[in-house]
Amino acid sequence: MSSPPWSSTLHLPIKLLDSPRPLYLLADGVGIWCVCVCVCVCVCVCCQSADIDERAIRREKPEELVKALAEAKADAIKLNLVDGCADRDIRDPPTLLITSDQVVVSKGVIRERPRSMEEAREFIKAYSGDRALAVNYVLLTNLSTGATKGGWDIPEICFHHIPVEFIEEVVKEGDMTCVAGGLKLTHPSVLPFIKELVGTADGVRGLPRELTEKLIRESLEVNS
Repeated sequence: MSSPPWSSTLHLPIKLLDSPRPLYLLADGVGIWCVCVCVCVCVCVCCQSADIDERAIRREKPEELVKALAEAKADAIKLNLVDGCADRDIRDPPTLLITSDQVVVSKGVIRERPRSMEEAREFIKAYSGDRALAVNYVLLTNLSTGATKGGWDIPEICFHHIPVEFIEEVVKEGDMTCVAGGLKLTHPSVLPFIKELVGTADGVRGLPRELTEKLIRESLEVNS
């Protein structure tokens, strides 16, 4: 069984700008932080947590749900900007806030983080021999101008059969199921069960690099 197409591209750095112009990034969550630290042009990268009740925000369509959640995260963080990068003069250099959200859609059903072991087990069983969509929305807010830009990225993952024994193992372990969709799809132990990826590994992980780079470039062009 061959390895999926992302297996050799998990930790490549993002190169956003050729200019040495200073840039400050505020990132929502640890996942985005791990990617943003690779941006070679940043003078400062800060990680802020958006303390919101995601279950209180509901939309019928997955694209609308992830957009509403990313916007709610941005609003929450803007209300709580304190020390570090956030207290600098936002006029110079530009300060950008990145928020995002992801849900997985399987058999037409939106899958967020499972609330129980049984729900995680149900999610993973539904992937076996089928396909799923990782629906991402990335929102970039330019705190220097107030302008926002956002966009969707929706990779498709096709699965081989996933054995019941493997499902039980990861559900009992717990750490691999605490994500949207109930399974860390880029974990090495999951890769043999991935038949095909239509999209990028970054999109599966929750922060599509190409889209994020595009939004940052566009925001800085407006700011210049």
